[in-house]
Amino acid sequence: MRQLSDALLRELPGKTPATQRPTRVAMMGEGVFLRTFIAWMIDILNEKTGFNGNIAVMTPIATAPTMPFFKEQDLRYTVLLRGLDDEGKPQESARVVTALNDIYNSYDEWRQCLALFALPDLRFLFSNTTEAGIAWGDDAPDDAPPATYPGKLAALLRHRFVQGLPGMHIIPCELIDLNGQKLRELVLRHLRAWNDEAAAAWVESQCTFTDTLVDRIVTGYPREEIDVLTDKLGYEDKLLTTGEAFGLFVLRDGPARAELPFEEAGLPVIWTPDIAPYRERKVRILNGAHTLLAAIAPACGVQTVREAVEDADLSRYLLAAMQQEILPGLDLPEDEKQQYAQTILSRFANPYMAHRLESIALNAVSKFIVRVGPSIVDTARITGRVPQRLAFGCAAQITAVRSKRDADAAPIAHLWGRGAPMSFGTSHLSREALEKIAYAAVSQEPWAALGQVEGFAEAVAAHMVRIQAIGMREALEGLNDA
Repeated sequence: MRQLSDALLRELPGKTPATQRPTRVAMMGEGVFLRTFIAWMIDILNEKTGFNGNIAVMTPIATAPTMPFFKEQDLRYTVLLRGLDDEGKPQESARVVTALNDIYNSYDEWRQCLALFALPDLRFLFSNTTEAGIAWGDDAPDDAPPATYPGKLAALLRHRFVQGLPGMHIIPCELIDLNGQKLRELVLRHLRAWNDEAAAAWVESQCTFTDTLVDRIVTGYPREEIDVLTDKLGYEDKLLTTGEAFGLFVLRDGPARAELPFEEAGLPVIWTPDIAPYRERKVRILNGAHTLLAAIAPACGVQTVREAVEDADLSRYLLAAMQQEILPGLDLPEDEKQQYAQTILSRFANPYMAHRLESIALNAVSKFIVRVGPSIVDTARITGRVPQRLAFGCAAQITAVRSKRDADAAPIAHLWGRGAPMSFGTSHLSREALEKIAYAAVSQEPWAALGQVEGFAEAVAAHMVRIQAIGMREALEGLNDA
């Protein structure tokens, strides 16, 4: 089986090799999300509009195991999008992305990264360095490169300023609120910490930072079905990435819009003066549902999102949690909430998506307070009652982190050792010990806001006791029948 390359593209019907276009876009991150979402869109802009701009990729961390594959495949890869149409019929599309010009390891090739930002045609930077990527670090001005993403960006923009070049549009895709504004603040903080007020003033006046929200489930390299897909495509692609057909990119309206003809290309993009309602809708419904399932389903013997919505107990729980305890807390038109919720359930049932719950469960403690916490607080305030299904999800989450030792889980996990009369890892604890852990968990950071909801700690404790006594599946069935 031949490997994807420009030479192979010349022989495939309907495929064309890349055109060497000017590098107008930089991407900080080589991962599957940026490749399946942003680079895919830039590739379509090149095909359907006069955008005429390719991408240079920079790796944000030192280790980049896929780097050799980019070189082997002439910077080409396939995006396979699959899902169900409005009638429930399968739909899929495969696109060979040919919009990459270069890829650099920012640690081994920092000079090339600086040279990239000295290109006059460069206009955009997209990034996805995870939620933890937009954070302050004690970077020095002569670090090569600085350790943090904001530090790297500050150094890259300062280099561009020194060359006397125009500013850029910075468009982060990290899933944090006000991502553009926060990245801007950290870049300016770095430049001023380095005593470079001139570069800071240039960034403030010449560069734009756009708040965004991204919405596409990306499952990456389809390891379990790669042989079948390779035969179907007719070539081997070590960078093949898969995702759902659904996609939505919401951006705060601003100067970047005039230079990015997304609408002309028919791409799923919304420019709006206020992205908050879209973010709140997505985080609470889609991400909140993911987080609840990741806490509960594995203990029921279920490992993927699709399997969870096909499971009678889990799907019944999720539907009731959405309708009764998540949607009521959203200040949006009822028809819009209902429509989006139905879309989410359809997306979760996508037969092509093997979205593993173990990946969603990474950094689960931080995710729970961001994704589920606001629904708990707002629904309790609006309805005057404890949201029992969300309390059950909280109990499952506290139980799930019992054996974890990562930094994110530490604020909750350590309670199992300190708060219980028996040693960490004992299979069963007394009712009093479980209640103590539950009360402590929702009374400390980062979950302290949950402890302020009257009756919530008591509900969580009761669910924890029941989960331990009869098991997750049986406890869930009892909740569903209540």
